[in-house]
Amino acid sequence: MASTSESYFGRSWALLTRDKGWWKPVLVLALANFVPIVGPLGVLGYVLEWARLTAWGVDSAPKQKGVRVGECISSGWRGFVAILGWAILWGIIGAILSSISLFGLLNFAVFVAGIFVNTLLDVCAIRATIYQRIGAGYRADRIADMVKADFEGIARVTGIRVVMQVVIGFVVGLLALIAFMPLFLQVAVIASRSGYTASGSLSQAAISAMISSISQAIPAFVIMAVICSILATAASLISTTAAALWVRNFDVPSWGNSEDPIPSLANAVASSAPAPAPTATNEASSASPVNSVAPVAHNPASPAEEERVAIAADDEAVIEEISLTQPATSEADVTSGVSAADVSLDDSKATAKVESNASEGGVGYATAGNDGTSALDGREVEAIGPDAADEIEASEKAAGEESTED
Repeated sequence: MASTSESYFGRSWALLTRDKGWWKPVLVLALANFVPIVGPLGVLGYVLEWARLTAWGVDSAPKQKGVRVGECISSGWRGFVAILGWAILWGIIGAILSSISLFGLLNFAVFVAGIFVNTLLDVCAIRATIYQRIGAGYRADRIADMVKADFEGIARVTGIRVVMQVVIGFVVGLLALIAFMPLFLQVAVIASRSGYTASGSLSQAAISAMISSISQAIPAFVIMAVICSILATAASLISTTAAALWVRNFDVPSWGNSEDPIPSLANAVASSAPAPAPTATNEASSASPVNSVAPVAHNPASPAEEERVAIAADDEAVIEEISLTQPATSEADVTSGVSAADVSLDDSKATAKVESNASEGGVGYATAGNDGTSALDGREVEAIGPDAADEIEASEKAAGEESTED
């Protein structure tokens, strides 16, 4: 599978900055990281939920309103557990390799491999979020299939992570140097000019002066911490979305269960094999293809389906079933009764159009409103049954006779 030619970083940045005020979610997430435990979990869940939409093919910016914090924390916990086992395993392997001294070559190799592993951990968390199951993040076989199919793409995503880490490290280091250099110089001057005790340690006056200087720099420490959190949050949003864009290349809507082979890869293998002779069955199946069940929970629902479910839940309209007559059972019944009923839905009302035979005369309309009542030719009545219809017809005939006598 060939990687898309468009830059993963450019696409991720475009999605992040798509809406006005895009910096507000970044700032809120950066501040939320300082809340113990639930803060980082909520931030991770927010990032993964946005990545899930991106993997599904939804080009949307990070949500600014109506964010469900509880669901974000739950999703963050799921993603955290999905990568925890892999992180522990890699930590053990990295420690073993680092303990072997080969002039520091293995240490450098472990460092480089660790960056690539972090990108794979993003993919594991995204898979767990797509399927809403922790186990989906531990399907090493499926993830390995994806990497083998598009190693170039995942390498490019890893390169984005490396470049961002280098840039952020340089910026933070430069800001720290500018912010804390006066403090370092002040502490050095105090240490050089203050007297020492007989044991060679600093005097109490020198220690008090140093503590006073450091306490004055606390606001600078807080500002630097916030800046670091903002940069790290933005980098996380971009790198995770880049990984989601890579996952998108594998046609997420066609995925089945988490243990099933990825259909796009299976189709690629099948296309390399000789095509069988066409049969009636093959032609019928190709004419009306049926996609695999979309992945949500065991087979998660697509974002579009979730949106339709939410809209249906918000719609409180109640549409009554309207029956104007009993179903005709013979040809005589058909000629003397209702010949057809066509029900169409318009917003929250159902309109029943009744076509009677020419001798009965004309067309009647019935509407069912949100209050459960029905209106026939402009008059409000209860949901119509056969008896009610006869009574209405009789009243109309009587009214017609009175008007004729007058």
